Amino acid sequence: MAGSTKRNMDHGLTVKEEAFAQAKARGLSGTQSAIAAGYSEAGASGTAVRINKRARVQQRIAELLGADKVGDAREEHLAQLAELRDMAKAKGALQAAVSAEEKRGKVLGLYEERVVQTIHQPLEDASAGDIRQALVEAFKRFDIQPDHIVIEGDVVKAGDKTEEKPAKTMH
Repeated sequence: MAGSTKRNMDHGLTVKEEAFAQAKARGLSGTQSAIAAGYSEAGASGTAVRINKRARVQQRIAELLGADKVGDAREEHLAQLAELRDMAKAKGALQAAVSAEEKRGKVLGLYEERVVQTIHQPLEDASAGDIRQALVEAFKRFDIQPDHIVIEGDVVKAGDKTEEKPAKTMH
């Protein structure tokens, strides 16, 4: 996993991000691209959504496809969703109309994906180790690579470096 976080000097992407962009440019779906890039098949769909939101990845895909093609495809996609929304509205299918409009908003980047991790015990009963383990599992499950994690009075992990250091915040 450590090798996957190194950035390519030409494009500023990780090896996996570059592989994802290459697969997307070849026409694979987001999920297929995530799997082709070496991400876990189990979380490939969510991983694809997160990676595809990264500006540097979008820029690389645009470079690979040619910016005009991406812009045209995006506009065509938005127009198709608007047409579907209007058709659903005309038929009184409001749920379908709302769904189409929501998807248009996602294409436009108006929504942020939220991930919620549930710890199956009262937080006050959880040890720092339990909380740390739940966070590590969530980060792995959703392929999140935070700049740093700080747990009060415990281990601070930043990238590939781990050090003992008391702290008070989590970023």
